[in-house]
Amino acid sequence: VARALEHLHLNSNPSQCTVPHGNLKSTNILLDDDGETVLVSDYGLASSMALPVAAQHMVSYKSPEYQTWKRVSRKSDVWSYGCLLLELLTRRVSVHSAPPGINGVDLCKWVKRAFREEWIAEVFDMEISMEKNGTKGMEKLLEIALRCCDESPEKRPEMADIAAEIDAIEAVEADHGADLSAVQSLTEEGFSMHASSAIVDSSDGIS
Repeated sequence: VARALEHLHLNSNPSQCTVPHGNLKSTNILLDDDGETVLVSDYGLASSMALPVAAQHMVSYKSPEYQTWKRVSRKSDVWSYGCLLLELLTRRVSVHSAPPGINGVDLCKWVKRAFREEWIAEVFDMEISMEKNGTKGMEKLLEIALRCCDESPEKRPEMADIAAEIDAIEAVEADHGADLSAVQSLTEEGFSMHASSAIVDSSDGIS
């Protein structure tokens, strides 16, 4: 998914404005029978109509700037990707994508609170928590998700950096004896510094 968004953000027609996906959500992620091939659908929504019109159809994972300006952008795609990661890691439904009758959770605020109050281990899906070899990788992915959900669009990473970081995590996970603490962000600072910054900069709380 990260690679698909990276390709989209970096390979738009240079003669036109960069067109974001604009509607990334879990129901637009398609897998083949083996679960090996991932397709991101519904891109035509944003590319075939004016961005203000496409923005009206964004029913999930609306970024803070969308709430204010009703605009979609590459950075709002990054926010949506962060929300998608949080859903996968926590196995909880986002309040922004919950179907009628289902109580969703504001995942960004909930996970940031867990990080601040140091009970972060409790947010993971139980099946993930039982995978001893995958715990460190999941923690790194959670930190990426938090940076993607930074309130400030300018502080969110680019999809190319996110994809490279995830590739690095997968490479280390493939070596069962490796120390994932050695995996650092490919941006200027380390994972933890970015995640902490995203939390400090956010004034949103949750009760």
